[in-house]
Amino acid sequence: MITRNLTGPFLVALSALACSPAIEPPAKGSAHYSIDYPDSDLGICGIVSVAGIGDGEGNVPELPSGVSPPEDFGVEVQNGQSIEGGTGNYVVQCRVAGESAFDISVEMEGPNHSSQAGFEVGTTSIQITGTIGSDGEGTGSVAYQTARGGSGSSREALCTLSAVPSNEGGFQIGEGYARFTFHCPHTVRSRDDLGVCEANGTVHIRDCEDK
Repeated sequence: MITRNLTGPFLVALSALACSPAIEPPAKGSAHYSIDYPDSDLGICGIVSVAGIGDGEGNVPELPSGVSPPEDFGVEVQNGQSIEGGTGNYVVQCRVAGESAFDISVEMEGPNHSSQAGFEVGTTSIQITGTIGSDGEGTGSVAYQTARGGSGSSREALCTLSAVPSNEGGFQIGEGYARFTFHCPHTVRSRDDLGVCEANGTVHIRDCEDK
């Protein structure tokens, strides 16, 4: 019988395994947003709509109130998670990169789980890009799609992005995570250029890309 010493190859294999990069956790998040009549005389919003993405009916963040920052951010979903009782997977892709000021990009898609949606069911999605500064304030653009209201966006008009304050001081934002609200005083539906709506929402994201 011929025997071979496998110690060398075995150690090499273990060494290669130990040097392999760690698998990054999937991005996670939740969101809740409303498309409503504008608080101005810029136009009339043809179809109002409320939509939210979270793990289960009603498990979405609080909508911005304008009085106090949201405290409940719902139950998050993760990118690639199977949609319970349906087909397909949730989409959560995000990036929060910077030090004192942060560049943010968000894309989420899933079934509408807002308890305020009424009879509006189906898939909803939201995309956000922008920057939040060291003072917790910034600007960006927002695009959305709901089953009832169709698709719309802020187009050339900028939205205000506001990081949620932290109880310890500062804001709930850092590399790879953020909790913020947005206010878009002027959004336009893709099927109605003459209709002007206002969009407001709350977003929670974590385990995002940070480079």
